[in-house]
Amino acid sequence: MAKVWVGATEYPSKSAVQAKCREILAKYPGDPNAVPAGSERIAGPDDVEFIEALIASHPDVEEKIGVGIDHFEVRYYDYGTRAVCLVRIDGSDTDISLPWAVKHLPTSPPR
Repeated sequence: MAKVWVGATEYPSKSAVQAKCREILAKYPGDPNAVPAGSERIAGPDDVEFIEALIASHPDVEEKIGVGIDHFEVRYYDYGTRAVCLVRIDGSDTDISLPWAVKHLPTSPPR
């Protein structure tokens, strides 16, 4: 298996990064009283840092970030799926496909 990099951190494989993504999703089960329903802000500094580094490899990173990142949330989407949502500083938001970002991770360290 090829090593991959999320920011300056080396992981033994894409599977290890996917496991880290699942771990973060599990930490934030969602707040039934939140708006949008079931959303929960990702608050852990290490979790935020990991997601920021991970989305840097997303092919649509500039479009996703837009005017800038305010915060990340875990939200419920269609059919009960949960995903990370990027909330921009202007209040707009977009879903972040972590699997898509993982697919595009670099196999060499950043320079």
